[in-house]
Amino acid sequence: MTHWTPTALAEEVVARRIVPSISVRHVGRLLKVPNSSPIGVGIG
Repeated sequence: MTHWTPTALAEEVVARRIVPSISVRHVGRLLKVPNSSPIGVGIG
């Protein structure tokens, strides 16, 4: 797959047991967050 839709990504992360559940809407919001850091490390 070359492009992930929010629906496909939500289904995949649940199938891989990365998260127990996630909404398609939440996945869409996560994909739109610019320069996000999953570990919360800031510069400065």
